Amino acid sequence: MNVVVSAVAPIFGLIALGYLLRRFLLKSDSLWGQAERITYYILFPALLVSKLALNDTAETPLASIATVVFPMLAIGTAVMFFLKTWMRPPDREFTSIYQGGIRFNSYVGLAVAQQVFGDEGLTIAAVLIAFMIPTINVLCVLILSVYGSDNKPSAGAVMGQMLRNPLILACLSGIVLNATGIGLPFGTDKILIPLGKVAVVVGLLVVGAGLRPRLVLQAKRPVFSSTLFRLAFMPAVASALVLWIGLDGVSASMIVTFAGLPTASSAFILARKMGGDADLMAVIISFQTLVSTGSLPLLLLTQI
Repeated sequence: MNVVVSAVAPIFGLIALGYLLRRFLLKSDSLWGQAERITYYILFPALLVSKLALNDTAETPLASIATVVFPMLAIGTAVMFFLKTWMRPPDREFTSIYQGGIRFNSYVGLAVAQQVFGDEGLTIAAVLIAFMIPTINVLCVLILSVYGSDNKPSAGAVMGQMLRNPLILACLSGIVLNATGIGLPFGTDKILIPLGKVAVVVGLLVVGAGLRPRLVLQAKRPVFSSTLFRLAFMPAVASALVLWIGLDGVSASMIVTFAGLPTASSAFILARKMGGDADLMAVIISFQTLVSTGSLPLLLLTQI
């Protein structure tokens, strides 16, 4: 228990610090917007490239990880549609419930990987991001294309943006550099590794700055259902699949942990761009992040 608390406390401490800085000291929206862009386009890609390019991925069970991840997302999507039939939410509301249930916050995930599972965890986390982010983005774009409002860009335009996603490109670059044995040439390790070291800290501050705790007071059935699905049902599905496949070790722990992460703040941006219920999405993001301060340590206790 003490190990989990000592590992997770700094993560949520930095999130809380980000919120307090935004609330009382650094109140500029443009400042935090630029911080998020730097984190998204430079710091986290640097972390992913350096870890994937330099770490030994030969022992990483890529096929087993894929055999868990893709069925997990398929099962989650199928159950979401069952819930849609049962709960009958408005279409735009459903898009936010779906995003809240399927997406994950990669900033928090990488922080947990680093704090709890070390370099091996970070490498597996990068592999999970490479598998999950493209798949989840395709699913969410399709859902929003069908159920979002009419006032939205074409799915093709959004998919084009997704293919230029810096996290996806960073993962692919790192994998190629590793597989070819090139590593980080021309002294780029002297740049990428230091940038990667600050990525988690800045990323968590940005997560905290984006929190709107007052929105939690607006939490209703859609928020509760999306949160229960994300923080309880998805880890249960991941655990069952991991046992069925026979996967163990850090790979299994990281999959289950990623399945129980709060949803991503980028879900709000996609909801706003593609005609989803952005206001509901903002409530779900804040609510899940706050609830995960209790649920994530409990989940980690089952994994270490």
